Amino acid sequence: MSEPVQNPLYRGLVIRKHVSDLRDWVDRSARMYQGLGVKIGYRPWELVFPSGAKIVTGHLKDDLSYTQWMGQEFQRMLIEELTQIPDEKRYLQLRASNRSTVDGIPAQTFSTTNPGGIGHSWVRKRFIDVAPYYQIYTDSQGLKRVYIPATIGDNPALATKAPDYVRQLDNLKDADPDLWKAWRLGDWNIIAGQAFREWSNSFHVVNNFDVPLNQCQRFIGFDWGYHSPGVAGWIAITPENRYGVQRIYVYRELHLTQTEPREWAKQLKMIQKIDGVRDMWMPHDTFNKEMGDSIAEIFRREGNMNVRPAGTLKKGARAMRKAILHSILADAVDGRPILQVHENCHNLIETIPQLIVDEHNPEDIDTDGPDHEYDALTEALLMETPHFARSSGIRQNEQIVPFLKPVRGWQPGIQPGTIVPSDIMEAVAAYNSSPNNKLRAR
Repeated sequence: MSEPVQNPLYRGLVIRKHVSDLRDWVDRSARMYQGLGVKIGYRPWELVFPSGAKIVTGHLKDDLSYTQWMGQEFQRMLIEELTQIPDEKRYLQLRASNRSTVDGIPAQTFSTTNPGGIGHSWVRKRFIDVAPYYQIYTDSQGLKRVYIPATIGDNPALATKAPDYVRQLDNLKDADPDLWKAWRLGDWNIIAGQAFREWSNSFHVVNNFDVPLNQCQRFIGFDWGYHSPGVAGWIAITPENRYGVQRIYVYRELHLTQTEPREWAKQLKMIQKIDGVRDMWMPHDTFNKEMGDSIAEIFRREGNMNVRPAGTLKKGARAMRKAILHSILADAVDGRPILQVHENCHNLIETIPQLIVDEHNPEDIDTDGPDHEYDALTEALLMETPHFARSSGIRQNEQIVPFLKPVRGWQPGIQPGTIVPSDIMEAVAAYNSSPNNKLRAR
C-alpha cells in the first residue's frame, strides 16, 4: 500500500468538469484497490481506506463550484481533462484547497488533458509555453510546475491491446486534421474545435485605419457583467471603397469587472464627450426593471447614451451572429479582411481565437468560453449589418467580381467563397484587358 493512504489524515480530491464523467475513473480505482479493503461511497463517489484515508470526487462545472471545498485541506488533487475547465480563475480557486499540514505528504496537484477544448489557451499559457517540456518552472511565488508530454506511443500496452483505437485516431487525419493533431500527436499549436479559424493577428490587427473615424458610422456594442467582465466595444463602419467594400473597425474597448451601472455610466459619459456615437446596442437583460431602474435606463440618463435593445432573443440570432463574424473575418475583393481591430483592443484580440464551437450546436459557440467581447461585437453587428451574414459586405454586382475565383476550401485568414488576396491584381488585369473596360474609382 502506498504511504499516503496509510495515513488516516490523508485526503485526495479528484475533479472533472462534470462529476458523472468520472465513472470510468471510479471503476478502475475500485479494481486497483480491491485487495486493500477500500470501500466505495456514492453521491458523490469516494474511496475510503481502512486507515481512514479518503479520496473524494467532485465537479468544477460553474463559477461557484470551488466553494464546496473552501476551508478544507486536500494534500493531493487530480484534475481530469483540464482543458474542459473554461478559465484559469476556476483552477486557481480550486487549488486554494490544495495544501498540507500532514508531515511527509507534500501538497501536489496533477492534471491530465488533451490539447483543444474550451480551456486550451489558458492551459497552454500556464503549462506549455512557460518552459521546455520536462523542465520544472518556478513562478514568482516560488510555486513549481512542469509539463510532461505523452502520446499513444508512450503507452505500448494500449497500442497492443486496443489497435482499433489507434486506427480510429488515425482515421481523424482526413476527417478533422486539427483534432487528429491534438489527440494523436499532442500538438498544442492548434485548437481543436476552434470556432473562428480564419482569425489571424497578422491579418486582422492593425495600428491605424485607412478611413478617418469621423467619416464612419459609429456605435457601441455592450455585454453586461459584474462578477464576469462587462464589455463595451466601439465599432465603426466605413463608406464603400472603390470595390464596393465596407470595412468594420473595432477601435476602442472598455472592459470592467465588479463595476456598478452608475460607474459604467460615468465613464461612458466622459468618453461620449470626446467621441459621441449614435447608438449603444445592449442585450435584453439590461432592460429589466424588476429591481428598479434598468441598466439601460441608467446608461441613458446618466451616461448620455442613446440605448437600443439588440435582438438577442430573436429566433436564430445566435447562429446569425456567428455567421456575421465569419463573414467579416474573411477577405473582401480588395484582398484584405473586412474586420480590422485596433491593437489596443487587447481583450477582443485575445479572446476571439479562444472561442470553440458548441459541441451540441455547430452553428453557435460554446458559451462557457470567454465570450463577452464576442457578444458585445456581434450583438451590435446583428442590428447594424445583418446583410454581412449573407454577402460578406461585398456588392455582388461589382464589375470585377466575375473575374475573381472564390476559394473552395478553407485557408488561413480566408473564408470559403471569398478571394485569395494575390488574385486581386490578376482579376484587375483581366478586367482592364477586356475591350472598353477600365476599373474606375467610385
